[in-house]
Amino acid sequence: MEIAKREQIWDYITKLINHADEEFLKRTDNKSKLIEGLSNELFFIGAYTRADLDSQVIPFMEENTEDICSMKELVLKKFAAKKTVKETVKRKSVKSLWTKAEINTLKKEYPKTDTKKLAKKLKRTLEAVRFQAKKRRLKKTRGYMQSLYKVASKQPRRLQRKRLARKEYKDY
Repeated sequence: MEIAKREQIWDYITKLINHADEEFLKRTDNKSKLIEGLSNELFFIGAYTRADLDSQVIPFMEENTEDICSMKELVLKKFAAKKTVKETVKRKSVKSLWTKAEINTLKKEYPKTDTKKLAKKLKRTLEAVRFQAKKRRLKKTRGYMQSLYKVASKQPRRLQRKRLARKEYKDY
C-alpha cells in the first residue's frame, strides 16, 4: 500500500479516536472490537467503501493495533482527567445546602430585614436568599414596605421643584 494512503487512513483513525465519545472507547475493550468499531465508523462517515475497508483499511489497522490501542488509552485518560477537574470545580463553586438554622433565620428575619443585609449575615448571595424566600413563600411585611416607601419619598427639594415645574408646564 502506498504511503499517502497509509497516512490518510492514519489521519482518519486519529480523528475518530480523538473525537470519539467515552462510551464508544469503553465498549471497544478488546482489539477486534476496536477495529470493527473504527471500520464501521469509517464506513458510516463515507470515508471508505466496504471493499476498501476489507482490502486496505482493516489490514492496516491490524498491523498497527498496538499504536491504535495506546492512542485510545491516552484519550480515555484525558476523559478521566476532565472528570476530576469538573468535579473539583463543582465542589468549590457550589455552597452546601441550607441548614435548618439558616432557614429559621431566613424565616424570622426576611419579612422585616433588608435582603442585602440578610444575605451578608447568612454569607449567601443575594440571589440565593431571594430564591429561598420565594421557594418558602416568604414576603416582606406591610410595615417594612411602607418604611421603604417613606424613605424613597423623602427626596431633595431640588427634585420636587423640577416635578412642580413639569406639572405647571403640562397644565399650561
